[in-house]
Amino acid sequence: MTTAARRVALCAVLALIALTALPPGAWASWGHKSDNGEACSRGENHHCYSIAEWLMTGGERVEGTLAYQDTTAMNVPGWASGDFVDNEEWAAFQNTGYWIEAGQTSGEWMDCCSLHPFYAWFNGSGYSQYVAPYTWPGNENNLYQLSGQSHNGTWCAYFAQTQERCEPGFPAWSNLLEVGDEIAANTKPSNAGHEDTDGWWEGTTHNWLKEFAYADGGMCISRYTLPYPALGNINYGTC
Repeated sequence: MTTAARRVALCAVLALIALTALPPGAWASWGHKSDNGEACSRGENHHCYSIAEWLMTGGERVEGTLAYQDTTAMNVPGWASGDFVDNEEWAAFQNTGYWIEAGQTSGEWMDCCSLHPFYAWFNGSGYSQYVAPYTWPGNENNLYQLSGQSHNGTWCAYFAQTQERCEPGFPAWSNLLEVGDEIAANTKPSNAGHEDTDGWWEGTTHNWLKEFAYADGGMCISRYTLPYPALGNINYGTC
């Protein structure tokens, strides 16, 4: 779930997917949400983010996105309680509340530190998620792609060049892209990584045209300069 979705939902534009809330005494104290000061935790609407987003206006739109994700550090101490860290990219659809995402995740009852490819989406049929039982390596540029190039409202998630899932029920074009990390953890995890990302339209990839950067408390974000300092290329993680 994107932080833009969380933020814009306050204006009734994008929807939030709520996880089971924890008792107030169980909420984390390691960070806070920048918009309201609540502690970051595996509680209802208490996920924390460090992301870059391209919120499109006018006639701006894309038919897909890709990101090379390099996770350089990962440790989720609360994994056995369901804490998790997602390093990911999103394609979202303003005015509908829908989105699709892909990336690599750790924690969530699996283990502390390995990276599992995953994808998830939310549309009129509800929320669904798939986490691969196998792992991908850290300290490597792992490619994830989201494609709506059919232009018929079906969007597909790819691990590298392999098409994993295609799901109908979305708008034909995305008008909001995001990359970064999402954390739902009562105990502060250790996470660091970077992403090189592009949008896809007119049959080829392009650099982002605009960017807004956002980081909750206990989270950091900065420009990733390799291979060059393009918009959407970021370092992120806990700090």
